[in-house]
Amino acid sequence: MADIGFYDAKDLKGSLKRYIKIYGEKLERELELQAMKELEKKNNRYISMMVMGISFAAAILIAIILLLFSIQSLLKNHVEK
Repeated sequence: MADIGFYDAKDLKGSLKRYIKIYGEKLERELELQAMKELEKKNNRYISMMVMGISFAAAILIAIILLLFSIQSLLKNHVEK
C-alpha cells in the first residue's frame, strides 16, 4: 500500500497519460507522413507513365513520317521512269 501512495504522490497516472498522448500524436504524424510519401510515389509513377507514353507516341510519329517520305520518294522515282 505504501508503494501505491508513492506513485499517487508522484502523479504516475498523469505522467503515463501524457506520454501515451505524446506517443499517439507522434504515431499519427508518422502515419500521415507515410501516407503523403505513398501519394507522392503514386504521382511520380503517373508522371513517369505519361512521359513514357508521350515518348512512345513521338517515336511512332517519327517512324510514320519517315515511312511516308520513303513512300513519296519511291513513288516519285517510279513516276519519273
